[in-house]
Amino acid sequence: MDYVESVLERSVVVHCESETLRSNLDGAIALDSDSVALPYSDTLELAVVLTLLQSLRVPFVSAGPNPPSDVFEFLRRKGLVTGNLDLISWRGPGEPELRRTNIGDRAT
Repeated sequence: MDYVESVLERSVVVHCESETLRSNLDGAIALDSDSVALPYSDTLELAVVLTLLQSLRVPFVSAGPNPPSDVFEFLRRKGLVTGNLDLISWRGPGEPELRRTNIGDRAT
């Protein structure tokens, strides 16, 4: 399963099992067999990276400390990103829960 795992200081980490997704992520740096990092240098580039992942319908982790969905929400409030977002969380091990929402609504 593919999903946006975390947003770090200079890269976005994507858990990426799909070769199709990897082929759509130009400039991705392989971290291991299931993860890639998409580098960015500033807030505008971060918005571009997150918008690309959003357009590819890659779900963003929406639970835990500093989830990527919160970073998207922060950029949305600044007017740098817009629209609906696919979210993922887990009810338990191996039990992902996917939902599509307007991140600004926080309604699921």
